[in-house]
Amino acid sequence: KISGADGKPGADGKADEFIYKRTATAGDLDRPDTPTSEQVDDYVPTDLGWTDNPRGVTTTYQGEWVSTRSKKDGKWGPFSQPALWSKWGANG
Repeated sequence: KISGADGKPGADGKADEFIYKRTATAGDLDRPDTPTSEQVDDYVPTDLGWTDNPRGVTTTYQGEWVSTRSKKDGKWGPFSQPALWSKWGANG
């Protein structure tokens, strides 16, 4: 049995948040810098190209990265080092 507070479909949980950023290629050298965290719910550093939801890879944006953060004792922790979420496949 799973327990915990009920949430709204598609909404971030109260203790974990995910943000996403696309890059032209998907190699380790293309990994975006770890974004700074703010003590604001639903914080997304859009000025640095991050979004609240994944947008998908394309021929132009061949890598999409995810960074997460968690809230503990009412305070947001730092965002994680970005990890590759999705990678363009030229041959399917």
